[in-house]
Amino acid sequence: MTPMNGPRTRLRLFCFPYAGGGTWAYRGWAEHLPDGVELHAIALPGRETRIAERPVADLPTLLADLVPALRPYVDAPFAFFGHSMGAVLAWETARAVQADRGRSPEHIFVSGSPPPSLVSTGVQDLPTLPDAELVERIGKLNGSPGEVLANAELMELLLPAFRADFTLLANYTPAPDAPPPACPVTVFGGDHDPRAEPNSLGGWAEFTRDPPEVHVLPGDHFFLHSARAQLLARVSARL
Repeated sequence: MTPMNGPRTRLRLFCFPYAGGGTWAYRGWAEHLPDGVELHAIALPGRETRIAERPVADLPTLLADLVPALRPYVDAPFAFFGHSMGAVLAWETARAVQADRGRSPEHIFVSGSPPPSLVSTGVQDLPTLPDAELVERIGKLNGSPGEVLANAELMELLLPAFRADFTLLANYTPAPDAPPPACPVTVFGGDHDPRAEPNSLGGWAEFTRDPPEVHVLPGDHFFLHSARAQLLARVSARL
């Protein structure tokens, strides 16, 4: 975990990455959050400072890594934010921490993701696509810079993480035996997001304790970058 602001912590906000992404997606967020909110960006195996580690392609193994890592940090109030795959990780990690420590986040923000029952829809073929086709599909989501996608050596390093993440999503089904996190949930979506269409976002109500608050912002699947100001304003208001 990478802390991105200073002391005087009253609440820790943990941010989970989207498929193939890393902590860099949340750079610059800390300065727009309320005083006393300490931002921690989650670094997964197979990218950034953990590039030498094997990427994890299944949720139980990833949770077995995440939950112990979070134990020292959930002694104080905390909240989770996740975008796309990160939304699923945030929600499932909240359930796992609740079972492990008997504590829930103060709030969960899920962004750019259909409800858990639909997460695997539309990604079944991604893990096994040839490299060129996979890079093309990643490009269509508009979340990776063109110069990165065009850099063959760099993509050779990054594609294993993408494949692992897409495998996790393709095989994901929400565990039926764990209760939902005992906290409020806010759902964010983009008005032109083909991955999490606006009319699907209300489906999160089936997986939350109380009806979630839903906000549709302008943008495609990566509205968290293009509509960052509006997104952070709403997150800050909740925190």
